[in-house]
Amino acid sequence: MASQLLYLGLLFTMTIACACAQGAESNEEPKIDMGLSLVPGPHVILVQRNMKTPVLLNCSLNVTDQKLLPLNYKWLKDGQPIDVIHRKSKMQLLPNGSLLLQPRRTKNRNRTLDGVYDCLVTTATKHVLIARRVKVVVASIAKNFSKEPTSKDAYKGGVARFECNIRAEPVASYIWHRNDTQLPQDDERFTSLRSGVLQISDIDLSDAGLYWCQATTYLFTSQEQIANFGWKKGRRAELKVKSDSSARPPTLLASPQNISILAGDTAEFECFADGNPLPSVVWKKKDSDLTFGPQKVSRHGNLRLVQVAPDDAGVYECTVTGRGKTLKASATLTVL
Repeated sequence: MASQLLYLGLLFTMTIACACAQGAESNEEPKIDMGLSLVPGPHVILVQRNMKTPVLLNCSLNVTDQKLLPLNYKWLKDGQPIDVIHRKSKMQLLPNGSLLLQPRRTKNRNRTLDGVYDCLVTTATKHVLIARRVKVVVASIAKNFSKEPTSKDAYKGGVARFECNIRAEPVASYIWHRNDTQLPQDDERFTSLRSGVLQISDIDLSDAGLYWCQATTYLFTSQEQIANFGWKKGRRAELKVKSDSSARPPTLLASPQNISILAGDTAEFECFADGNPLPSVVWKKKDSDLTFGPQKVSRHGNLRLVQVAPDDAGVYECTVTGRGKTLKASATLTVL
């Protein structure tokens, strides 16, 4: 059971609090005391499509003010009341107010569990509280890739780029292989981005071979869990490496793309360039004097912004310079 619960994830909690008027006219902090508190729980619950154990949505409360008892619990799913009385219902209301979701045996398995669940609590004093809001997400992965790597030629000392992408919930995690061997995690020449992109720099003749990706959801961490859920394997693409050392003008293999993310997340823009000699890449925020040093710009030219804030929103521009030629590309960061 414990291992199954590892598949479950977060839960979006609304805090129950009431600021008393006491101290409002002084410099004292207002005291908060409602006589009850919520037992902590996760924010979004992730479940496997073929799960065989029930899922618990916790809504238990610690009550210190006996005048609030008894408590009456009611659950909504996507804003609609849940019928826990119906004999065919797969949802059971427990005495402490928690909701137990039983596995489905329908054709779509547990897909119908998807949704936002609200736990409403009515006290004996007739106060109604949204004690908890839980989002249940059923893990899934598409049958086919939307993007797969294509064969290409590269030059010794230059760079190359492959891309995989597959629709998954939660977002997919990717592992890259050359021929039948997983690429080393400690070789800085290989960078695997969360978007499914593989970047190779300082290419050597030994890097030639067949490259392919595997994808699963990041929900699973152990090989046993992954085996149960299944990897998706992309097609193989050949990398041919040429030893030609003649000069080449700079070219952009990947320009930055617009990004919309939540505050606190990480944004990563590509500005992946090739040429001989390798061109320089400089990033700046447009309409500002802000430029970025090596702490935020990788050796591959990627700009990585960690824990973005609303002030980080704007247009970011990369400038690629080499052999007297300059290339520019830009993209917009939107912080939600």
